[in-house]
Amino acid sequence: MLGTIEEFLKKIYAAIAVIEGVFAAIFSPLWAWLRDIWGYIGPSRFSALTVLIGFVLLVFTPQGRELAYGVGDENPAIVFTLFWISVNWLALQSWYWARIALPIGRYSPQGAAAGSAPPISFWAGWVPRIYALIAYAAAAISLLLAGKTGPALLMIGNAAFALFGMYARRRLIEEGFFGRSPTFKHIAHVEPGQNTGDGYASLPPLSRAILVISVLVALVALAAVSIWPIGIGQTFGAAAIAFFAFGNLVPIGSYLVRSSQKAGFPIVFTLILVAVAFSPFNDNHHITLVDGDDGGTAQRLGTEQALDKWLAANNVADGDTVPLVLVSTAGGGIRAAYWTATVLGALQDACPAFTSRTFSISGVSGGSVGTAVFAANAANTKIDPAAACTSEWAPYLGKGEASTMSRGVLSKDFLGPTLAAMLFPDLVQRFLPYPFLPDRGRTLADSWAEAWAETCREQDRCTAGNGAADRLNQNFLSFAPWREDAWRPALLLNGTHEETGKRIITSHIRIDREVFFDAFDAIDVLQSDVALKTAALNSARFTYVSPAGLLVNKAGQNRGHVLDGGYFENYGAVTTSEILQKAAEVLAARNVKVRPILIQITSDPKLRVSDEPIPATGFLPADYVSTAKLANEVAGPIRGILATRAARGVLASKTNMEMTRFINDPAVDFPNIADPVFAHFELCSGPGQNEPPLGWSISKRTRAEITRILVRQ
Repeated sequence: MLGTIEEFLKKIYAAIAVIEGVFAAIFSPLWAWLRDIWGYIGPSRFSALTVLIGFVLLVFTPQGRELAYGVGDENPAIVFTLFWISVNWLALQSWYWARIALPIGRYSPQGAAAGSAPPISFWAGWVPRIYALIAYAAAAISLLLAGKTGPALLMIGNAAFALFGMYARRRLIEEGFFGRSPTFKHIAHVEPGQNTGDGYASLPPLSRAILVISVLVALVALAAVSIWPIGIGQTFGAAAIAFFAFGNLVPIGSYLVRSSQKAGFPIVFTLILVAVAFSPFNDNHHITLVDGDDGGTAQRLGTEQALDKWLAANNVADGDTVPLVLVSTAGGGIRAAYWTATVLGALQDACPAFTSRTFSISGVSGGSVGTAVFAANAANTKIDPAAACTSEWAPYLGKGEASTMSRGVLSKDFLGPTLAAMLFPDLVQRFLPYPFLPDRGRTLADSWAEAWAETCREQDRCTAGNGAADRLNQNFLSFAPWREDAWRPALLLNGTHEETGKRIITSHIRIDREVFFDAFDAIDVLQSDVALKTAALNSARFTYVSPAGLLVNKAGQNRGHVLDGGYFENYGAVTTSEILQKAAEVLAARNVKVRPILIQITSDPKLRVSDEPIPATGFLPADYVSTAKLANEVAGPIRGILATRAARGVLASKTNMEMTRFINDPAVDFPNIADPVFAHFELCSGPGQNEPPLGWSISKRTRAEITRILVRQ
């Protein structure tokens, strides 16, 4: 029996040995080849990482493709020239510093004469060229995907010319044309990845000069962006800024990697640890408070008092049934801002009484930005509550003052300035112990204010001395509805309190627990008013592009951070639901009659039918197929958290819709409410159309498609 078992085990061991041999025969050469390749990629890893990140972001993300759509929208010759220079800057830097990091040869041939040149390794020559080609490919492919064939072909020709130059240079080295120049010194018996440098002093003179020039260029760019972030960002454009900034990082990072080899410890990793250690002390993202608020914080009204003001402004007490409009507008970066401002502007142009009839607008993220622009425009407009409305509102699109002004403001490039501030002063600030460099969030808000002023002047809407050009810089509470002769909507701009996960709302109305069940009042937390642009920013702190805002009140107390409102609920519908419930209570007590009109504005073109605020026939659609397959063990919880923020908004919006149906049910008696309406303005995208992405840059092509969509409503 034991002999049989022993024989069986021997056969198993023999089979395992055969399998091991097969695997070794197949994978050992492959592993040796990969290890050999890494010997060339490892020393030049900073170039590799930089160009690969740029390629992925520009080619494989909707935001990157939108940048390519926008190249040349304004001043095409200048913008494309700057883009071309920036692409070449990154390609040149990634190629050159990868070449410096690698030895010319891998081995000297056996028996070679002393001082003879070693053979040039294939990978030592081609790895640096591949890095440069990746930079050119990112630009060319993104331009091709954007339909810009001419510029893409020019970039391809540029890449071919550069490749030929690099190859010709290598051939001249092989032929000994450069002799024993120290720039291309021969290294004998060098293994791939072996340290051959001793830091800055060991660099050839040309490389030292290029490194010094690159650092000087980066310092000049840092100073220029710190002083003029908006002008530089919009002149270069976001795509050129990204290539140029990455091109500045390559020589500095490559030198740090080389110095790490000399010092024997990871300098780059140590710098990351330094940034983490400094992070509690160098937060430069303080929310800007206003010096004085003209008593606005003390004069704020509660929801019930504000409803009484609205009733009086609209003469509801005379027995007529007047529309009570409550608007919720969802987040979605610049597409949400543009869509929100376009819809609200068109409604205002078609119905001059729309502003007076609208009690409140609850905004989130980009929806809050569009709302702020609409509110600033309303402050420039004379309101007539008795003006008649037209049912044909589409002809007003692009012709009426409100829609023209709002769309003009939000057609500017806001990503360029923000990206410039993020990749220059804000990046450097992370490695400094004290906050003094400019905040990219403030740059984003300032770019909105400057776009408003510029559009105001272009459209001749500004009169000297009336403050119209400075609307977004004015105090948020100066736009309170009860501070004007006619009613203008009360704004409720929703953010998320990072430390608790609750809503923190910047509003003209006091945020009290009687109406808003579980939310913080941003004005009370800060003990101060803020500018209109800052109120919008605190709702639109879009992930990483705009940083979390530091809530330090007037007493100097740290009250936490504010994040994008979409973290809690991306539709703004929860806040509107709370107002609607209070309004029903107040109307019953006042014995007046209104017609509630709930408007939901969303800008996500991928919104599923089951997510729309309309009656659904089932729970999960029968044709629904999950795409969440890759690395779900790790990515699943993250996907779930991100999906939940949108799902909360969908639920709240559907709840509002169901409330209007319930109120309208003949079996239910609501004598103070007549014929309630729920309207959903959804940004759709048909086959072959460009889907507007999240972000802070919107191309001319995307703006035109949004206009066509709204005209079809």
